Amino acid sequence: MERLLEKIIQCKENGLYFVNTPTGSAKSYSAVQLMKNHYKDFDSHFIFITNNLNNLPMEDLEKAFGDDFKNQVIRVESIVDNIVHHFDESIIPDEYKRLKHYKELYNCLNDYKYLASNIQHDLDKGKTPNIGLLKYFNQSKEELANKDSSFRKDIRTHLMQSGFAELSFEERKAIVKSKYKWLTTLYPAMFIEDFKVICMSVKRFFTSIDPIYMKKYRFSESEIIDNSVLFIDEVDSTKNERLNRYIGDLLI
Repeated sequence: MERLLEKIIQCKENGLYFVNTPTGSAKSYSAVQLMKNHYKDFDSHFIFITNNLNNLPMEDLEKAFGDDFKNQVIRVESIVDNIVHHFDESIIPDEYKRLKHYKELYNCLNDYKYLASNIQHDLDKGKTPNIGLLKYFNQSKEELANKDSSFRKDIRTHLMQSGFAELSFEERKAIVKSKYKWLTTLYPAMFIEDFKVICMSVKRFFTSIDPIYMKKYRFSESEIIDNSVLFIDEVDSTKNERLNRYIGDLLI
């Protein structure tokens, strides 16, 4: 398997290659070894997408990349998972806590966590969560994504009013990295282009990335994927996800 992938990447030709092998044939492991062997001299990115997040080879990547893992590999989470996992560890300055939608995001996140813990409590006891509880949880999840979007807009507006509007994108990026480290903790994907290996769900692949210091963009249509190596896990289910998104776009 590793020799096959090496042969494909050495061709240096854009195209679609189907590797049809049975489960357990070390496809993901071989992909990780390929990334490890080439990330230092490869000009673009390695992108791994899957419908089943449990299939993301994060542990194998961490072992393979060692000390370079943190700076070279990123797992791009859903908007809700990102805010759940990174909000509390981010030291948000008081001036940004005073922004219009910060408190709403804070309260919504606590509500979401409370509902999630109740659902998990029922599951741990072998009980089926109440339908009403599940309904409120799903509503809370949608509201949390909306509040996060509003808070991002508040941050962007605040930055632009602080002089960012007159700067180039490169200058803005440099300043955010040096002076707004809390932002990179809260939203690690805002600098997704700096990572050599990008792992995400298929759904996330077709949604937008919001760098905050510039307009958001749809990842699947960005320059980041140009000449990159894209590993698609579970191709059939991936096609279904893309079809569902296409139909959804038509209905909007």
